[in-house]
Amino acid sequence: MRKYVLTLLLLVMPAPGPAAEYQSTFGFPFELSKDWLVLTSKEAAGKFGTETLKSLGLEYGDQENMKAVLERVKTGKVEFYFDRKYSTKDFNNNISVQLMEGGQQPTAKAAQDACASLPDEAARLFGGPVKMKSCGIAELQGITYVAYEYEVPTLATSVIQTEIPFTAGMSIIVVGGSNKAGLEHVRKAHEQITRSIIKYTSAAQARRAKAAGRVPGKDELAALVKNNLLRFSRSVNASDFTEFHGHVSLLWKNEATVEYFNSAFKAFMDNNVNLVPVVEKLTPVFDEKPSLSKEGVLSLKGHYPTRPSRVLFELSFIDEGAGWKLVSTNVNIKPVQ
Repeated sequence: MRKYVLTLLLLVMPAPGPAAEYQSTFGFPFELSKDWLVLTSKEAAGKFGTETLKSLGLEYGDQENMKAVLERVKTGKVEFYFDRKYSTKDFNNNISVQLMEGGQQPTAKAAQDACASLPDEAARLFGGPVKMKSCGIAELQGITYVAYEYEVPTLATSVIQTEIPFTAGMSIIVVGGSNKAGLEHVRKAHEQITRSIIKYTSAAQARRAKAAGRVPGKDELAALVKNNLLRFSRSVNASDFTEFHGHVSLLWKNEATVEYFNSAFKAFMDNNVNLVPVVEKLTPVFDEKPSLSKEGVLSLKGHYPTRPSRVLFELSFIDEGAGWKLVSTNVNIKPVQ
């Protein structure tokens, strides 16, 4: 069991209002009241393109730390939801959401062992004793997960955390940190987010079970190749793989940054390779029969019938609940023999 608590100092004035709908970077939809400042990668990229930390009321506390957090949010590796209502200049109430490796449903024995070691681990993390309030297995809509809550007296802080098996060997970690005044406010929002994730995960599992062992049809396969190679080609033309990175699987996104893709496909950009007309106008030819492994990886290998050089591709996909998403890409251009 992993512990991830990020505390920031900020002052955000209350802005009560009805619930707003958001789309998480990790795929699940959720609602939070206007008492919350929601920073998904999409929200952060939009807001911080024109606004500053000060204009958003985030000018308090460690500015370098805050800037680093915002950069992490923009990469899609973590999301933060800041409590406007109860945060103060001296303390930050927030909820963070991020992916971590390990997506197996927890067993009672594993949870028992983790709960037994949690007080000592948390004490080392915070440099002082913690007071356990609850720790154990919970279950909702067929999803088993670990939930716990503890208090850090020296910081006057309560921590609420859930670890939910999410997809493809990944778990999603939801951590809420709060002062006493805002604890119920954070607890309610934390529960809303947890329920949204579980609803999304449960539905995704049902879809995957229904489609288990089924390779998509010819038209769907052609569309998968076209849509993903168009994003690849547009990213090459823009010398920026932000769009491509935004549509790959969560598993791959958690391992590779935009900068990684920019470096990996630098040769395409340096040579001004424009594949957009090819991908838009031609139908891909599959050199091998599309296959689906027992691990659920869909593999497509083929080419576009161009001359004098041929565009070759090898693409692998996994279904994380929001449709087939890329987990690996190999594109080459070779002369026709």
